[in-house]
Amino acid sequence: MKITCTNKLNPKLRKHVIALTRFTVEQIFTKRQRDKLQSISIRIDKSLNNSAVHDVDAIPLAYMDAHIEDYGEAQSPRNFVIWINPFFTKKNITRFTKATFLETIVHETVHIRQALTGQMKQVFRNGNMMIKFHKKYYKIDSVDKYWLFPWEVEARGYEKGVLNLYCIKNKCYKEFPDHPLK
Repeated sequence: MKITCTNKLNPKLRKHVIALTRFTVEQIFTKRQRDKLQSISIRIDKSLNNSAVHDVDAIPLAYMDAHIEDYGEAQSPRNFVIWINPFFTKKNITRFTKATFLETIVHETVHIRQALTGQMKQVFRNGNMMIKFHKKYYKIDSVDKYWLFPWEVEARGYEKGVLNLYCIKNKCYKEFPDHPLK
């Protein structure tokens, strides 16, 4: 499996992003899923940037998508992109923002596993874009409901736990605010 990351991140943060992505895959993917996965690329999506908004909770941080070349295949995609907000390329990122960013990488990696295994798919049904998750269809019509969709609950459930395990293993817990050993 190949993991690449934009070189527009601070080199130390970029190193953590690649290592954490690999660590997350090792922790939550089965061997069969890891063998099926070919690549994860972390890139910047400038359309996510809203310089007028300074509240991290009010802007989209990232999203996951399959590589375009995988869409034509009948099987599940094997190559994925995590698109990140350009906000994370700024040099004045705080420890809190770094931890939030790394939790977001874990979150999106969980979505990659969900898509890789076919648990979660974007589909069009009756002219509406919907998410099919565990054979149930969900219409995304409300931001309030969005946070309770099962694929989001699952992804958020891994965020802090995987980051904390990564920090313990790599002795980097002092760099991030939520770890109890800091």
